[in-house]
Amino acid sequence: MSFLSFIVSSAGLIVFNEYFRRNFPQKYYVFLANLYINSIYIYTQIQIFSIYASRKFKICCPIFCEKLENTYKNMNERIKRFFPEKPVYVCEFVKNGEIILGVTGEQLLHSSVKIPDEASYDFFVFSDYEFKDNEAGPVPKIIEKNIKEFKFENVGSSSVKFILAEITIGVDSRTEKTIPISFRNDKYDYLRKNNIIDKNFMRYFMKKHYNKFIYDNDMHLLQNYKLKIIDDNIKVNILDNTCKIIMLDNTYEIQTDDDFVKISNNNK
Repeated sequence: MSFLSFIVSSAGLIVFNEYFRRNFPQKYYVFLANLYINSIYIYTQIQIFSIYASRKFKICCPIFCEKLENTYKNMNERIKRFFPEKPVYVCEFVKNGEIILGVTGEQLLHSSVKIPDEASYDFFVFSDYEFKDNEAGPVPKIIEKNIKEFKFENVGSSSVKFILAEITIGVDSRTEKTIPISFRNDKYDYLRKNNIIDKNFMRYFMKKHYNKFIYDNDMHLLQNYKLKIIDDNIKVNILDNTCKIIMLDNTYEIQTDDDFVKISNNNK
């Protein structure tokens, strides 16, 4: 019965709202504007009062507040035990586009995980959370091969910018699929100095960041692809799986199996 009353009341409000809006449009929008302004005012007053009351309460009852905070912390810790946070991997070892091992910062510092032999993986990606440009900035992603000689230090970002990047997969024109991609956004930055973007990396990159755009049966198409890149000098490059891009300070180089081409970006 209460549910039926709710439905009837809601329908009545909707009908009244439409009637008022259509027949008295000027008064209707004035009413909405006043309602919006008054709502903000009331919310601000409640917020100010809450902060004031909280400070007064802490001064008057410091022991009780301390016990309350400790109780909240204990409850929060117990809840986290049932819902453990997903581990943050700073190192991902990749073979044939698949992550074969993820290592957290704690495991890496205390050597609690056996690092795989160099022959067992194609490369590893180091996520430099410590040296983010700012709290809201992208995480620097460093692509390396030899973990034993790798120095865990900040690697500068390349000044190269790709104003457009897209990958095309498919065996013919009827099955071709073009996916816009980005090697640098607000979450990650792969355009770091000395990073190499090649076919092995592209398989990993697409599976990790653009998996929702490709189906499982499309994965084998990443063996052969076309990569279109336009840099901020409006230089257009059409690459395939035989090419690799080497990022430098303010330039990038494109190397193929047959020849080597150096492209200057002329960024300062």
